[in-house]
Amino acid sequence: MANLKFSQFTEKTDPANVKFIVGYDGTSNVRITPDNIAKAFSINDVGIWFQTGTTSTSGIVSPRTDGWFATNTVKYTPFQANFENLVLTSGFTYKLIMERYIKGGTETIPENRSANKTTSFKRQKKGAGSFATSPYDSRPVEIEITSLSQNFDFRSDLYFSASTSGPNTAFPRPAGFTKPTDQRNTTRQFVAFRISKTNDASSVTETSQVLAKGQILGSITELNQLGDPTINWKFN
Repeated sequence: MANLKFSQFTEKTDPANVKFIVGYDGTSNVRITPDNIAKAFSINDVGIWFQTGTTSTSGIVSPRTDGWFATNTVKYTPFQANFENLVLTSGFTYKLIMERYIKGGTETIPENRSANKTTSFKRQKKGAGSFATSPYDSRPVEIEITSLSQNFDFRSDLYFSASTSGPNTAFPRPAGFTKPTDQRNTTRQFVAFRISKTNDASSVTETSQVLAKGQILGSITELNQLGDPTINWKFN
């Protein structure tokens, strides 16, 4: 191998295009395959740190036209997630999963059935078994990870009520939550993030523990940019 500085090496981002990674073990030259490096890290070892802009610089106008949203313009922000200790190995599909914090208790759900709920972070069911109605059934619950630094749009606007049936029912009231006793100009919803890793050949999926937490902040105060209702992220 030529005597080159690291700055002169050709950068690769796909482990499938690299046969070996070289290094030193004391005074010995050694090599290891990317697959063996990946095996050394569990998806529970992945670190995630977030970057997010403001609604004035990177805000997206909500496309919702139901209820309260039909006559109000709301901007929300996506976020950028940066992953540490994650190797996107060829032959596997990785996804970022978002779950919302739900308080326990007994509630009435569609079809006049009751359910006892435990307090925890919960992932919304999709398809069969889901009781979410439109437009809430279109919330992205998991998004494929294709890069170690990637923008994600979990449609945070779909986590707020559009009700116009009475006082204290509309934005920024969280969707699916009990109506507060007074009108609130700001609200927060707590969310958690996990990563899933699916073997494309066997369809076996491994899901991590909670790796990061954050908040969805809804505001309707006049202190916001341009005075419009806004939805932003805050990460722990």
